[in-house]
Amino acid sequence: MCRGLYLGPICPLLALLILGCAADESLSVPPVAVDEVRLIDNFEWSTISVENDPFWEAVSEPVPCPPEAHAPDPEIGDVWYTVETRLCNYLSVQQSLKVAVKQGDTIELRVYQSVQVSGTEFILGIAFGDEIVATEAFSPAPTGSGMRLVRWVARRDWPAGTRVVWNVSNDGVNSWSIITLTATSSTAAGADG
Repeated sequence: MCRGLYLGPICPLLALLILGCAADESLSVPPVAVDEVRLIDNFEWSTISVENDPFWEAVSEPVPCPPEAHAPDPEIGDVWYTVETRLCNYLSVQQSLKVAVKQGDTIELRVYQSVQVSGTEFILGIAFGDEIVATEAFSPAPTGSGMRLVRWVARRDWPAGTRVVWNVSNDGVNSWSIITLTATSSTAAGADG
């Protein structure tokens, strides 16, 4: 069925679908909804200096992740941005908002966490400009892999081109992948309700 055409990890998934077997739901990533817009491009993350990092002062004993510990990571049908916290416990990366965010829009950060080998706590954060707009602390850390969602409502407008900073603080050996950062318009949500 998959000979002659490289489909990589898609072949086993196709076989499961054809045979009617259920796939592992812990690996399923909900698709971006029709009324959601992507705010980032996972190929465009870049490192940030300590002086320009809005999360730096809040962390105790940071060990920044080296360049080889984080990069775009092609996944089935998408590209994630992954950081491995084997030799480090802290990463902040930045890029620009692709579209404007309006006050009242619902923002959602989707992150996939691989099994945590050690550690007791982790924090995920997003900043727009120099303002930290969302953080989520998880303690004790879950032991299984899975999707982590952080949702919030924008308290003000943010123009396209505003700097976005994604931060991971982790005290154990782990792997984090940002999947998407999306916005759902408050007017679109109101039209449905």
